[in-house]
Amino acid sequence: MFNTRITTSARGFTLIELLVVIAIIALLAAILFPVFAKAREKSFQTTCMNNQRQLATGINMYIQDNEEMVFPNPVSKPWTSQISNIIGANATIYSCPTQNNGASDAAPNYGFNSHLFAHPYADITQPSLTVMTVDQNATRTGSNYAVTYFGNAEVSNRHGYGTILSCVDGHIAYLSLPAGTDSRQDLLLAGYVLTVSITPFATVTLPSNLAAMTPGFNVASSGNFSANAEYTSMPPGPFLPGLSGGNYVNSATNYIPEYDFEFDWMAINSGNGCTYDINFFDPQTTTPIPSGSNPAWDTWDSSYTSIQIRASRSNSAGLSLKTVNSAISRTIQNFMNVSQENGIYHVRLEILNNGTNLYLTVTKTANGGYAYGNTWPIGTTRVVLVQPSPGQLLPVMGNPSNAVGFYIDSWGADGASYGVKNMVLALEN
Repeated sequence: MFNTRITTSARGFTLIELLVVIAIIALLAAILFPVFAKAREKSFQTTCMNNQRQLATGINMYIQDNEEMVFPNPVSKPWTSQISNIIGANATIYSCPTQNNGASDAAPNYGFNSHLFAHPYADITQPSLTVMTVDQNATRTGSNYAVTYFGNAEVSNRHGYGTILSCVDGHIAYLSLPAGTDSRQDLLLAGYVLTVSITPFATVTLPSNLAAMTPGFNVASSGNFSANAEYTSMPPGPFLPGLSGGNYVNSATNYIPEYDFEFDWMAINSGNGCTYDINFFDPQTTTPIPSGSNPAWDTWDSSYTSIQIRASRSNSAGLSLKTVNSAISRTIQNFMNVSQENGIYHVRLEILNNGTNLYLTVTKTANGGYAYGNTWPIGTTRVVLVQPSPGQLLPVMGNPSNAVGFYIDSWGADGASYGVKNMVLALEN
C-alpha cells in the first residue's frame, strides 16, 4: 500500500499583477481626489457665503439703529470693530475656511467697500447691485481692512477662481474671476456698483453741433474722404479754480485724484468706413487734413499725449482706450465698430490709483438709425482697462492748455453722424 502525500504551496502576486493593482488604485485616486477637493471647496463656499450673509445682516442692523447711516471709517481699526457688538467676536464669522489663516474680528478675511463709509442709506440708489463686502486678498494689510479700488491686489478669487460678495440689500453672490483678468473690470462688466457718489466740479461746454445729438456732428461724403475736428477747453480743474484749462493734478502732493468723466455719445454711420474719437487733455496738435487723405488721428501716434476714446471700423476696429503711447491701449473688438454697430451709448471713464488704472465702461442705451447696425442689444456693457506706469499721466493731466478734442472721419457715399451730451467731470468719493 502506497502513501500519497499531496503538497500545495501558497501562490503570491506576481510583480506584474502588483503593478497593475497599484496602477488601478492610482487611476482611481486621480479621478476621485479632484472630486473630493471640489466637494470640499463647495462646502467652504457655503460657509463663506453664510459668513458674509451674517456680516451683511449685522451691517444693516447697525444702519437701521443709527438713523439710516453707514458707520464711519474707523481708520486705524478694522471695519468689523463697528459691528462686533452686534454680531459678537465669533472668529469663525470673520474667517474664510479656504483662506484658513486664523482670521478674527481684528483681522477679517472680508473687505468692506470704503466708498460706503459714513453715507446715508438714501445715497445708495442701487442697493441690490452695490457691493458691500467681498473676499479680500490675503496680501491686503490696510489697518481698516477696507476695499477701495477692487483690483486684484484687494479682491481674492480664492473660491475656484471666483469671489463671494454681499450687496447692500443683504443678498450674497458668487462671481467668476478667471485667472489673468482684472477683478474690478469683471465686477463692472457684471453690472456691480462699486462707488456711491461723485462730486461734479465741471460740465464741459460742447460745440453746438455736437450737443445737438440729432443730427449731431455730421460728415457727408460722396466717395472721398471727409473729416472734421473740434476742440473745447478743459474746464478748470478742482485744485486751481479759475485757471483756463485747469490743472487736474494736486500740485501740493503731485498726486492724481480719483476722477469720473461721464457723457452720452451718439455714433451712427451708414455702413461705410469711419472713426470717432473723443480725447481728454488733448494738446490740439492734430491739424485738419485734406479730403481724400488718411487722417492723422486714424493711425495712433506714440508721441500724441492724451486720453483717447475711439469707436472705429478702421484701425483697431471696435471700442478702444489709449493713452500716453501706443503700448498703453486696449480694444474691445466689434463693439462700437461703428459702421456695423450704431447707437447711443453712456460712457464712463474712471481715472484711479494715481492715474495708473483707467477704466472705460460703455453701455448701449439706444439703437442707431440703421437696422443692420444694431448688432448689440440695448443694455450691453463693455469695460476696457489700460494701466499707465506711475507718473506717465502727470504731465498730461497737469497741462493747463490742454482741451477736449472731438474727431470724426468718414469715407464712402453716405457719411456719418456724431453727437455728445451731458459731459460731466467729477471727483469720485
